[in-house]
Amino acid sequence: MLHAAPHVRHVSLDDDVLSVSTELDIELYISHKLEDLYQIFNDAHFKVLTQKSDGLFEWACLASEHIKSMDFVSRGPMHHFQDICEMSAKDVHLLDEMYQHILADIMLRHMHEESIPIFQSVMGQILASSEPLPITVLNAM
Repeated sequence: MLHAAPHVRHVSLDDDVLSVSTELDIELYISHKLEDLYQIFNDAHFKVLTQKSDGLFEWACLASEHIKSMDFVSRGPMHHFQDICEMSAKDVHLLDEMYQHILADIMLRHMHEESIPIFQSVMGQILASSEPLPITVLNAM
């Protein structure tokens, strides 16, 4: 519907936005998100993350938030950065690997042996439901 509207300008991000421009935007985004950690990271670190992002802002957002997340005393921002840099997925699997890495990290930090069956039960119920559940039901589960 919007293609026919005279006041709407149609821009294809695949064709009309240069990858160099996207890389610069992502690098700026990462450096802004990690600006509180300038004592640990520098522009070279931001460039590495930008290259790893392969032009995906969602990946850059997840990586930045994961790096900033604080957990155990022995696992700080540089540890998270190094973990992310060791990831090897390309193209289609880049976001999948990032999500798996972050979820695995969360599970290792917060899950105890007795919590796993409860987590599996709740997730099984959520995944098996035929429609989205109200927040009250999710909280009760």
